[in-house]
Amino acid sequence: KAAVADGAGALRLAQRGGRLFGSFQVLHAAVRDTAPAERFRPMVVSGHGTVVRDLWTGGFDARLPGGAQVAHAALRQDGAGAGQIALSTPVLAFAPGGLQPADLSPAAAALGKDVVGQANFSGAFRWTKTGASSDGEVSIPDLSFKSPAGAVSGLSGKVRLTSLAPLVAPPGQTLHVAAIASALPVSDATVSLAIQATGLTLTGRGAAGGGELQVQDLSIPFAPDQPVTGALQLVGVQLRDLVKASPFGDRVKLDAKVSGRIPFETQGGEARISGGELHAIAPGRLSISRAVLSSVSAQGSMQASPGAAPAGQAAGSTDTFTDFAYQAMENLALDKLDARVDTRPDNRLGVLFHIVGYHDPPKHQEISISWLDLVRRKFLGKKLPLPSGTKVDLTLDTTLNLDELLKDYADFQRLRSSPAVQR
Repeated sequence: KAAVADGAGALRLAQRGGRLFGSFQVLHAAVRDTAPAERFRPMVVSGHGTVVRDLWTGGFDARLPGGAQVAHAALRQDGAGAGQIALSTPVLAFAPGGLQPADLSPAAAALGKDVVGQANFSGAFRWTKTGASSDGEVSIPDLSFKSPAGAVSGLSGKVRLTSLAPLVAPPGQTLHVAAIASALPVSDATVSLAIQATGLTLTGRGAAGGGELQVQDLSIPFAPDQPVTGALQLVGVQLRDLVKASPFGDRVKLDAKVSGRIPFETQGGEARISGGELHAIAPGRLSISRAVLSSVSAQGSMQASPGAAPAGQAAGSTDTFTDFAYQAMENLALDKLDARVDTRPDNRLGVLFHIVGYHDPPKHQEISISWLDLVRRKFLGKKLPLPSGTKVDLTLDTTLNLDELLKDYADFQRLRSSPAVQR
């Protein structure tokens, strides 16, 4: 559906032998979309055509108000009520401060305001007395833009549309992305998408952290009051760079190659995770500074070397064993790491780690305690070096403000992409 207003032009018709002949001209007309979900921005149309033996043909150019031509429409309408409008665009060049996809359609607003690259469209509306149909194709030679996840470069491919009203693309439309400069950089990504009347669905996969990052069942509804849902699947992904880029990257170091699945839902600027799991698939290392652990609730057990504590003495019951736990987490070699990820009732993100490994400091450590001090327990309350190789079986329960974490990352992305200040 579309509405035409503020039109001006001329129409000349004559009838000969029962058939129409003539010409028409549209000097200008304002066209706007009247569909419930706006598909295109208001445009100004001009053009002309002829009428020969009841057959109407003509061409129209569409321009943005005050802007350059962005589309051409070719009309053909016969006297029997059948016709079509064939639509095409030139190769549209996008640049910051110039033409942007969002200038053409609200559906492209998610690409942002700094899109660079090229795209074009061709399609048609067809009708008869018994019905109507439409189709088209979007071709993207190369696009780059800034997404909430990071800068996207080298987007290319074609999307076949089986309907333009409503907009429909069948499953299996494939796009390629050269790179996504996110906290966990992704390269050589392939995205498969479909568009239905209610929204966009897609799946994708790309190389990340020496493994593969997959986006599964991502559903993006057109209705603003509906949530975005999906899941991230990690296959052999190294988390070192992701942790390093996080707000606590200066206090936590993690060398772990993991696989797992993180289901998520976002709505109203808030993100929620339910039933997420990660599992290390190879030995690794963990280092957590005491500044972080001071605000973390930790439970677990530590099996020290024989003779390190009196029989029946509970680990963690004194400052000595608490310090042992801190030392273990500052230099921990991982044999096993499992993590359960869920948003908790207080809307904080909970990550429950189960870690099995051993203490592995840069220099070999041993404890030397006299037999008399051991019997009298004089070592309790003292700071002692945790022996190298001490086995550790740790449960670590942490919580994070995920919404604040995502906001901080978005602010970081904006600051990183903002122009340099001239002095």
